[in-house]
Amino acid sequence: MHPLVTQDKTHRCTAEEPRHLADLLRVRPDGVGPVLADRQALSEGPQEPGPLLYTAYRDGVPARFLEPSGSVAFHWRGDFVEYQGGVLADQEPVRSIGHWNATDQLEVFQVESGSVVMLIAPPGGARVWLAAYGPGDLALIPPGWFHLTGSPWGRADVFNIYTAQEGGGGTDVSEKYHSKPPLPCVVTMADGAPRATWLAAQGDGDGPVVPEQRTLPKELADEVGRYDGLRGLLTRATDEELADFAGRLRAVRP
Repeated sequence: MHPLVTQDKTHRCTAEEPRHLADLLRVRPDGVGPVLADRQALSEGPQEPGPLLYTAYRDGVPARFLEPSGSVAFHWRGDFVEYQGGVLADQEPVRSIGHWNATDQLEVFQVESGSVVMLIAPPGGARVWLAAYGPGDLALIPPGWFHLTGSPWGRADVFNIYTAQEGGGGTDVSEKYHSKPPLPCVVTMADGAPRATWLAAQGDGDGPVVPEQRTLPKELADEVGRYDGLRGLLTRATDEELADFAGRLRAVRP
């Protein structure tokens, strides 16, 4: 088990989920699957499962159940992901599969070591945000938005917290990653720098690229800092403080 992962006092064991190149290439019978810069170039590599891209540790710290503020109870969950780093055969960074968040889900990422590039976009693809995030940087994913993480510059470790309805938090690839057509936009590397390219043939999105981080408002980032990061917030904050944090996140305008 990775040293930054703990099973102490959790209601279920940490689920270690490796993701290989085969997971990135997989599609459903109806063709829904990750958008790739050059699927053929990636398919010419080793036999399945292919090289390891990243390992996700689900519930890397204990999930926190919160009493419902409305009609639905929910958990704050925390996942830890270690990316292998590098550039794939089609010039994409070693990357996550990418997916759309649920419309009622809150999610925040924090880089714990190394550097990553994140592609973040709203429903409809009016525009995309593309930026690098280094150690300590926080990234906010508004409800219903798309996000994809890559680690072209070497190994990187990322921790994220997100809300899930009571009993939720499933990690089935076909449901979480392939249930909705992904954003028709890819990230490729050119001279060591990431760039976003819209694939017009795969969708209608063609919005501008914003080269800025999508960070937390300062008062929320300062609060995370008082707990020494998202990991500390999830493990040390009281239920009332976590509920208040969720409420203020929901109030942030996308």
